[in-house]
Amino acid sequence: MITFRQFLAIFSTGVILILMGIAAFNRVIDPFWLYQDIQLVGINTVKPKFAGVERHIKPQRLIKEQPEAIILGNSFSEIGMSPENIFFTDHDELKAYNFAFAASDWERTVCYFEFALKHAPISRAVIGIDAASMPLVDCKGVLPEIESFSEAKMLLSLNALRASISTLSKQDKEATHRFDGTFFFKDGKKGTDRRFKEFLLKDDRLKGCNYLDALNAESYTIQMPEQFPKPSTLNLEGLAHIMNLADEHNVELKFYVYPSHAYLRELDIICGSYAHMWSNLGAIATFLDSTSYKGEVWDFMGINYTTTEEITEEPGIYWQDPMHFNQKLGHFMLEIMLRNSKGFEQFGGKLTMEGLKVRYQRFRQERQALLEKDDEFLSNLEEVMTKTKWCETKLPCKKDKKEEEEKEEKKKEP
Repeated sequence: MITFRQFLAIFSTGVILILMGIAAFNRVIDPFWLYQDIQLVGINTVKPKFAGVERHIKPQRLIKEQPEAIILGNSFSEIGMSPENIFFTDHDELKAYNFAFAASDWERTVCYFEFALKHAPISRAVIGIDAASMPLVDCKGVLPEIESFSEAKMLLSLNALRASISTLSKQDKEATHRFDGTFFFKDGKKGTDRRFKEFLLKDDRLKGCNYLDALNAESYTIQMPEQFPKPSTLNLEGLAHIMNLADEHNVELKFYVYPSHAYLRELDIICGSYAHMWSNLGAIATFLDSTSYKGEVWDFMGINYTTTEEITEEPGIYWQDPMHFNQKLGHFMLEIMLRNSKGFEQFGGKLTMEGLKVRYQRFRQERQALLEKDDEFLSNLEEVMTKTKWCETKLPCKKDKKEEEEKEEKKKEP
């Protein structure tokens, strides 16, 4: 018969062994991609749980990886900007990481930049932004997932154990992210026209606008005013703060305003919201002209073969939806920004007030030329907005799947 002390010792030893086993199991499976050092094909190479914890894990990966070049912003940056770009890494001279996050707003972007400066030897940063106010940010409490991070929870918690088991059972799924922090989203997936329609129908700028009446009119006569819109009044103290930090830490800093497909821009023009974008760009350009910071802001508002790509059901070459661009376009943007390439005015340029006014006139002219020469541009846009089937749950719609199945059955009938 064992004594209570012996029982307690045996019980404690058992608990410790179980915890050690769970920790070892979670460490090998690495369901949240915290360690990235054990890759077993068919066992743990696909990380289905990473997307849900990237705000916890990416900062820890940045500390471990110690990159010198980082990409920041929201999902547009996380999907479209590859840290493996040869111009971004100076032909592999710089260690790079995509430190962008889905749904990251201006506050988070500022705080992630400050975090990166404190924890890694950053010498280059490319940051995606909206053309909008960029105020100062007090980062206290903005990134709670960093402040409350616990490696022990990643190894010993029941959530981690469940995630490991889920990882084992879902190795037949496709990966959502790359080890360098980039997000695949819908890259290479069909249903591009559906994603365009979904995005556009949810865009607040287009709500209440009768754009279909304009697209279906016998004569399309919507013009842009010749005069550049008056610059807005924006709070850009946060932009100045980041530029000042970059200069203090000797960081090469490039901001870029998120680009969009010409379909969205044309709908903006129809609905009267296009001037807001140009006015905000004017405010940013006016600010830049008045400062001596080394940081640059670039816009890619041009009309060209990338922004006017015809959208069908097939995977897009440059676009996954009206604002999520593919890395093929991202590579081009990085090359233009980092090489200060000349001769690419049809794509965009570095923001100055003088240059922006020139690009506005160029945009007007190229848009008019597009409408006159490409008879299918407006009809393709109208087709995406009317004939493309879309439902809010899954792509493709269940109804569409049923129709396809019925068609297949009819084909089999004698």
